[in-house]
Amino acid sequence: MRNAIIISVACLILSACSPFKKLEVSVEQAPEIRIPGSLPKVAIVNMVASEASSKSYVETEFLYEGAARDGSNALCDAFLNSLGKSGQFSLQVVQYKGDDRNEHREPFPMNTAQAEKLLGDLNADMLFVVEYFFTDLKRDVSESSETDADGKPVFIAKMSGRAEASINIFYKDENGAIKVLKPVDYAQNIDIGATGSSRSDAKSNLGSSRTIISNWGSDIGRSQADRFLSKKYDIKREFYVGKTPEFKRAFKLLKEGLKMEPYGAVQPLTNDASKQIRDQAWFNLAVIAEVQGDRTKALEYLSKSDLREAYSYKSALKALLGE
Repeated sequence: MRNAIIISVACLILSACSPFKKLEVSVEQAPEIRIPGSLPKVAIVNMVASEASSKSYVETEFLYEGAARDGSNALCDAFLNSLGKSGQFSLQVVQYKGDDRNEHREPFPMNTAQAEKLLGDLNADMLFVVEYFFTDLKRDVSESSETDADGKPVFIAKMSGRAEASINIFYKDENGAIKVLKPVDYAQNIDIGATGSSRSDAKSNLGSSRTIISNWGSDIGRSQADRFLSKKYDIKREFYVGKTPEFKRAFKLLKEGLKMEPYGAVQPLTNDASKQIRDQAWFNLAVIAEVQGDRTKALEYLSKSDLREAYSYKSALKALLGE
């Protein structure tokens, strides 16, 4: 019993004397692309569709003529809705300037002069253009060579083909100059299937061409919108404090929600004469970089620290970055 008490007290002392302190903060990661101004005005132009998609449409086993229209509209709507939910943009209604043609061709990116005119005509700070959308999907239903557990036939419905899209984005910088982002081209072979107890059951489980095409377009719209949105997440890290006044000050500043000042307190110590202090400083700079929303920079700093804790921290960051 006496030994157990001594061990428990020792553990408490070691915990209290740990040179690390826990830091828990909410982090806002800057968007990949930042549009200047408060509530920048966004114009969305669909160069494929002539009008919005209707809830009623005709799709048969062999005919579906609204593929380009519905897919491009789903893309525009998803982009608009994602930005709208953020409350960070002023959004205009979608402009339709196409003819609904589902035609396979090479994309023809909009040039800067055309974009500048549209930005002026629409009084917008940013222009999102769906320049091209094409799909060629074929449906097939067949009976499987295998049966279900009850010995009844199983039918397989398949949708196969290809979907392509091209997007152009322009925006005005702080000086009003037109910035052109590299056109984004998408191309994917589609091959999906579903089973059922009958031909009609299998087709129903597979879904309509319109649903599949619209989902593909919506995924693109949301992924493009994400490029313009900041992301919030919580981080829980340990910060090396020890007996170093600069580390203590930096930790206090971080707890107060400041992000730039802690860097100034710690960075000079990366040139300290003590290797141990330098390792601790690089470790702390990694935490500061992550708090600032830059996990890539945090990894760079960790590579310069030989603290034992730096290796596990590095592994955690690589997993978050998908490396």
